[in-house]
Amino acid sequence: MKRFLSALFALVLSVSLMTPTFAAEHKAGDTYTRVLASNGVVTVGVRTTYGEYKHVNGAIIRDDSDEFVYTYNGVDWSVAGPASSDLWYGWYDGTQFLVSYTFNSPQPKYRSTDGIQWVKIPYEAGKNYPAIPIGRAELSGYQFLADGSGNVWVENTLGQRARLSEFDALVQRGYLPTHVVAYPVPQGIQVVAYAKYDYTADDSHTYSVQALDDLLANEPLPPSEPEPPAVWSAVPVPFIPRDPMTGCTIAILRAMTEYMGYQTTYDPGATSPAAPLP
Repeated sequence: MKRFLSALFALVLSVSLMTPTFAAEHKAGDTYTRVLASNGVVTVGVRTTYGEYKHVNGAIIRDDSDEFVYTYNGVDWSVAGPASSDLWYGWYDGTQFLVSYTFNSPQPKYRSTDGIQWVKIPYEAGKNYPAIPIGRAELSGYQFLADGSGNVWVENTLGQRARLSEFDALVQRGYLPTHVVAYPVPQGIQVVAYAKYDYTADDSHTYSVQALDDLLANEPLPPSEPEPPAVWSAVPVPFIPRDPMTGCTIAILRAMTEYMGYQTTYDPGATSPAAPLP
């Protein structure tokens, strides 16, 4: 009996260690904010307030409300207006915020120039916008990216790259980080990694600029590319095929140097009489 209980305990323990921990069920009144993008000044996101379950047309649904929110300090969020519940991917392209749906093409569905006033993009018009680059975020000269294999990286403008091992805990919980967002907070830069197919499965860590620089300082610089060879445009220079006095072909030195970009002058006081020809 003891041997059976020991085996049963070992089996339960092994299963519990291998089974990923899923997000806890939200209760009515809980809120969850998923960050979408930041331009370094304003950060935008979508906040869900969970409601009660209701019967609607024979189906049981949860009466949740979703709204666009924004923050200037990374702490206090303000409401900008209603939003769709399935918005997930976001990007600031240098002039405006673009947002797309979960599990869908990364073509933008909403846009905003200030992060507060949002306009829905018609389906056909959305084809004219660039696709939102998912899995990557840029802020204050740093690139944060998920490589699709469970690793989250930071890269600087010099091309140095360091792995952010703090996000290993997300993988250990059974989730694969595939989407990264970074935004400024009082302590530095907060990096959020979301798991594929589950935007409520996320992990976030805050790094000071000094901590990021120290982390990157230990990484070697990427090999520099060799300088491409200089290409000179060929310009024809006139030659005298045969000098009637000497019978030689003559290259005009003044013409050659001026074609090379040099200026030539003549100083009669610095010349001496030419030696007589033999």
